[in-house]
This record gives sequence, structure tokens and C-alpha cells, in this order.
Amino acid sequence: MSDLPKSVKRSLRELAGKAHEAELRAELGKLAGEFDAWRRGEIDSFDLSQRIHEFHDGAAREIWKTYSYGHPTSSVAYAIHAGILSRDEVPPEVLAALKHAIGVYEHMARPEGAAESVAEDVE
Repeated sequence: MSDLPKSVKRSLRELAGKAHEAELRAELGKLAGEFDAWRRGEIDSFDLSQRIHEFHDGAAREIWKTYSYGHPTSSVAYAIHAGILSRDEVPPEVLAALKHAIGVYEHMARPEGAAESVAEDVE
């Protein structure tokens, strides 16, 4: 990341923060449903406390690790690949800087033995 222009680094940090917020918001929405169930009397305080604990040790921790360890290039590439961030909201110069990293996620998601690209299928 040290060879990237400052503007790209800044955008990557901003995008990583945006993706972190989006993922955390989605998981907190699920947890909010547990609070609603508790308020309706469908689960008791012990169940709610356990679900909060599971959220903290599970989803919240994994999201935090995704966006707190390593370089923003990796976390932003992941967020784009996973659909957390849309390519439309990423500046072209940042997409260009992430081309390889996004390709790694796409390669990892490809079923074993699948063609690398349409062009390879033709050859």
C-alpha cells in the first residue's frame, strides 16, 4: 500500500470504514430482532444475554478482524467481492489499485476446475 497515491490510500480507508459500518449494521439489525423478541416476552433475559454474548464473540469479532487487521486493500477488495460495497461507489483509481486483490477473492470463490475466464473456455 506504500506505493499508492495518498488520495487512493485515503479512499481505501474511507471505504473500509464504510464497509465495516455496513456489515456491523446488518448484524446489529439481527441482534435488534432478539431485543424485540425479548420485549414481546418470547425470550427471557438469560436468552437475550446469551445472544448478545454470541454476537460479541462471533459476528462482531469477525467483522472487527476483517477491517482492523492487514491493509485496507484486502478488506475493501473483500467488501466489493462480497457485495457489501458496490463497484459504482468506488472511485476508478481505487478499483484499478484493487484489481489484483479482487481477482484473488474471485479466484477463491471459483469452483474447482472452473475456467478462469470465457476466453479460456474458447481456447
